[in-house]
Amino acid sequence: MHLPSLLPVLLASSVCAWQRPNQTASDEATSLIGITTVAPGQFERFTYIMDETLSWIQRNEPGTLQLEVYTLASRANGTEISFFEKSAPIYANRAARDTHSNSQHYAEFIKSLTPLLVGEPILLLGDYEQGFSLAGGKGVAVGLEWYYEEREATATTTSETSIDNKPSVTQHPATAVPKSYKSLKSCIFSKSNKPLFRPHSATAMSAFLTNTVPEIFATDADCSTANVALAAFFLRSIIAPRRLQTVTGVFEELPLFYFKTTGTQSSLQHITLACASAAYGIRHNLPAALAIGRSAYDAAIAQLSGDLATFSDRSAPGAAILNVVLCNFYEACIPQRATRPASTSSFMMCLKDNRRFRNIHEKGLVGLIRSCGAVSFSPDSADGRLFEAARHYIANDCLESGISASEALGQAVPTLDRDDDDFCRLLTSCVIRAADAAAATSKLDSHFTREELLDGLQRIQTVEQDLERWTKCVPEHWNFTKHCNFSWPAQYACENRCDAYYDIQVASNWNCYRRARLILLERTIGLIDILSILDREDRTAMRHASLKAIAQISEDVCASLPFHLGTRDPTSEHISFPVSPDNEGDAVRNQTAGIHGWFLIVLPICRLMKTTHIPIAHTAWITAQHRRICAIVGHKHGISEDSTSEILETAVPAFASALPINSSHIE
Repeated sequence: MHLPSLLPVLLASSVCAWQRPNQTASDEATSLIGITTVAPGQFERFTYIMDETLSWIQRNEPGTLQLEVYTLASRANGTEISFFEKSAPIYANRAARDTHSNSQHYAEFIKSLTPLLVGEPILLLGDYEQGFSLAGGKGVAVGLEWYYEEREATATTTSETSIDNKPSVTQHPATAVPKSYKSLKSCIFSKSNKPLFRPHSATAMSAFLTNTVPEIFATDADCSTANVALAAFFLRSIIAPRRLQTVTGVFEELPLFYFKTTGTQSSLQHITLACASAAYGIRHNLPAALAIGRSAYDAAIAQLSGDLATFSDRSAPGAAILNVVLCNFYEACIPQRATRPASTSSFMMCLKDNRRFRNIHEKGLVGLIRSCGAVSFSPDSADGRLFEAARHYIANDCLESGISASEALGQAVPTLDRDDDDFCRLLTSCVIRAADAAAATSKLDSHFTREELLDGLQRIQTVEQDLERWTKCVPEHWNFTKHCNFSWPAQYACENRCDAYYDIQVASNWNCYRRARLILLERTIGLIDILSILDREDRTAMRHASLKAIAQISEDVCASLPFHLGTRDPTSEHISFPVSPDNEGDAVRNQTAGIHGWFLIVLPICRLMKTTHIPIAHTAWITAQHRRICAIVGHKHGISEDSTSEILETAVPAFASALPINSSHIE
């Protein structure tokens, strides 16, 4: 089973670590999260206890929000380390958390778990608004890597309170680690243990657009620029609140591969540093960080070129796909002309160049997928998930660029059985075939024969049938709920509709389905109009059905916008989102949408702007929302609304492939 990286932590598991700074407001959601090492041979028992405990919490403490599960066993410095990440309880407020931690069940949990651990666990305590602080322990994890302070042979820790509210003193064996691991620890927590990061959900692209790196970094002499950039990149871009039974993407897989190559000079290490340094340098206008990024990128390209030249269908594609995608993100982020002023050295300004798979990237990602087309990957393997995400990446780019995805992917396009209910692979397959059908019918006009036009129409209708099948294959919890909220002003909710989705990733999949249908329906109407002239048959009913479908899709896309943007405006300090009966979904949505909600809604809105048969009642509202998005992005990057609009218009294919999140369903 795979679940994406939520936080590189597990439920804290030692009495001595439960020190609770009284810093979380009583009415705010709060969490207890920790990190530990499981003793050799005890991982199975450890997992069993955690499963049983969290199942009990879910049954008996309804205020808890269950999140995600991830396990990894590896080796570090000759000592086996079992890293465990478990769905950490997120409580509605501190009172709910304290009720649990003072219970007899919790005391028994601690008693049974402690003998299975090695050394002292690390505890993060906090809430999603105020951030997390270091409440116990001497180290911190970034991604899937361990970072410790050097300690004496025996470290003595005094906890201010324990289960019975009595002070206790506990001794722990020392942990030997390289000195080089010390500095990155201080990148996460300052010397005064003040929280430095909010655990926002973000992909790499949205991380490039975030400007909230704590200024305390500038005062921490122990941190190099590269280490600070890496810490910020992992915490912003990789560690993300996600719900169970959603979809994953490329960047959820990065920590696993990055961890495996730690201490090497692999291209993945270089390109990760390049992206991290570029993001950090752009946010803070730091030439030194940008220079580090450029140097690391050059090293990555030199090595990756050799790796791709020797790549074969027997090679594992996972790390190579990550390398190429990260290269593409770096190229999208860094300006090519040094004459541009620093204030415009942003991702948005570079999208205007609309670079798609050029040079190393064109030969890289498409070539990789072609090479792996005949290989069968387990759908639950990292290589399989990355392969599927890369296909989805390329398919969406082709769909928006008007070119055939099958020609780009070659033999890597699988044929799905009619009864195949793998809805993630089915959606990717439909996008590929929609791109093929759209490209094949784009040049059909009255100069073609009636039979050729009918063949094109039949091809489109076949893809439409499979897209309809996708809506029947998705699990029940993926179905969106139509809501009308008359308290929302018309400027934020079209016809008062504020639909609710399971999470923002699921909403993005629905809008991917809608984009494909809009393109096919436009082609259908065009072919019907040509055929009506050629054979004078009455196809009014078919044309009317297509127009009605476009109107419904337009309405659904508009109704998804409040879920992505809420009431966000360029200078808004407070953003309101639609409230649904699903408190867990609202909590996760409010975190993720605030970071990249606008980013995920750009493409659907731009597609509506390009669709010629949108109902007049929707046109003005869609145009206003497009202006709102341009104003938000322009304000963030200090460029005019008109410039932003031009950039979005020319960079739509880049947006199509920027967030490949359709890799695998999570059971």
